[in-house]
This record gives sequence, structure tokens and C-alpha cells, in this order.
Amino acid sequence: MSKLEMQHRKRPDDEPPILIVDSFISDTDMKYLDDHGWYALAREYRERFGERYPGFVESNVSVEEYMEQLRAVFKDEDVDAIIRKHSNQEPVSFDDIAEMILKSNGR
Repeated sequence: MSKLEMQHRKRPDDEPPILIVDSFISDTDMKYLDDHGWYALAREYRERFGERYPGFVESNVSVEEYMEQLRAVFKDEDVDAIIRKHSNQEPVSFDDIAEMILKSNGR
């Protein structure tokens, strides 16, 4: 069977659906992560250690336990200061966005 034939082959109706993603983050969990500075802490982790912090879905713990573990990485530091460091409170103008795009395209 050629590659083209495989692409256009129809699945039989009696076959079970193919599961592409077996897990997801609920809106409630995502809001909790956002409210507790997950992005900023994960970004700081990447900057310091050169690798990404394991994702919530990979952790197999509750969202509260996950954030406790992530905060524990910075236990002797001011976690709120780290969150402020990576949080952009000022709105970004279109000119700033255009400049960032031009800089990233020039790499």
C-alpha cells in the first residue's frame, strides 16, 4: 500500500477511536497553576538548571502537591520575588511586539 493510499484510507466504523492525548489539564487546575505563579517558577527553573521542570500531567499528583513541589525547589528564597521577576505587568504595545518579532526573525 502506498503512502498516499494509507493517508486516504477510511477507518472501519466498528474500530474504536484512536486516543491521541490520554490526559489533559482541567480549566480549574490551569487556573490554580496560573494563580500560583507556575509559569514564572517553571521559567526560573529552566534558566537556572538548563532543563524544563516536569509538567503537571507527568507528575501524577494533585495540583496543590505539584505547586508545593515546585515551590520547594526555591525554599530558601522569596518565591513571590521570583514570580514578580518573570511576570510582565505592563501591557505590551504593538510596536514592542513588532520589534520582538523582527529581533526573533533576525536570528
